[in-house]
Amino acid sequence: MADDTGIRPRGDTWQVRVSYKDPLTGQERELSATARTKTEARAKRRELLERRDKGLALGGGNETLAAYLTRWLEECRRRGLSPSTTDGYKQVIGRHII
Repeated sequence: MADDTGIRPRGDTWQVRVSYKDPLTGQERELSATARTKTEARAKRRELLERRDKGLALGGGNETLAAYLTRWLEECRRRGLSPSTTDGYKQVIGRHII
């Protein structure tokens, strides 16, 4: 029997929900998708779980590029990149991207 955890009917469609922990903030997040059939919902669930387990970007959210890059720089510092490297990244981001 298939594991239908996170799959439920919603009117004429099926809703798929997958939880994951944001690697940068540690917050619990949830992705949802819709499908026309239960079989399609199972396939979408497998795809989302596979992406989550491989650590691939899951998307979603309304975060701006500036907010993301600020978080990314902080994560670089926490992981031990040298201060001169992160300062260089900060200058390039501030001057050319943001």
